[in-house]
Amino acid sequence: QKQPDVETGQQQQQQSTTSMVSSSSSSSSTSQQQQQQQQQNSTTSPDYTIMNTTNEEDNDGDERTRNWKASRYAIGNIDTQWNSSNKEKNTCLQLSSLVCTNAGRIGNMVVLYEDKKTSEPIIMVGPYWPIMIFVTYPLILGLTGAVAVMRVIPYCSIEVTIVWSLCSLGLIVSLGRVALRNPGILKRTSTPPNENGSSWIWNDQALTYRPRHAKYDRDCGCVIENFDHTCPWTGTAIGKNNIRSFYAFTTLIVVCLAFNMVLFVVVQK
Repeated sequence: QKQPDVETGQQQQQQSTTSMVSSSSSSSSTSQQQQQQQQQNSTTSPDYTIMNTTNEEDNDGDERTRNWKASRYAIGNIDTQWNSSNKEKNTCLQLSSLVCTNAGRIGNMVVLYEDKKTSEPIIMVGPYWPIMIFVTYPLILGLTGAVAVMRVIPYCSIEVTIVWSLCSLGLIVSLGRVALRNPGILKRTSTPPNENGSSWIWNDQALTYRPRHAKYDRDCGCVIENFDHTCPWTGTAIGKNNIRSFYAFTTLIVVCLAFNMVLFVVVQK
């Protein structure tokens, strides 16, 4: 009679141990599932952020491309507005993005004033306008002021003073005429004109036909007619509309330097 009781006790112990093992295994499996979920969350969240940033960059690129193709000027595939969030290439363009947010933009040129009827740019500066404002003009004005104080005003006659003043004023004005004018930005054309159409060639960077004397300037981000070069001292490109003023500016630099040297050597205290 006692043997069945012993067997039933052993069966109960076996059942209890199996239940404990199953409960421990289930708890361990749930903990493993939680760890796997945490790992998945930790691995997917950065990917999700990267995907979001990539989508935003793609959207910005698509909008920039649409604005580029819709522009009436022969510009490159760059932003059409100044924005502080834009990633510009050099320090001057970064400064333009911070300072010129309310100004117009054609390529990398800053439009300060335009005709209200035709929307043609009247006053504009080039991509290197900070060099023109903070380097070129201070050098010219500083040297001119020093010569005026040390030699012209105290010791020169009226005739010499008038001639020297005209040369110095012409130098300052000619620099302004170079730096503040539209150098000759070409308007976009999808078909070459009938007259002399063979002299026009296609430009992939600006999606336009251009005459052979015009050239796409990477610094200005647009096609300039009769392009000569980009002058950092004047801050802009030298082209069809400002090359004569540039010749006057360079000539007056030589004249004023020679005049000032003569005044320092000849005119004695």
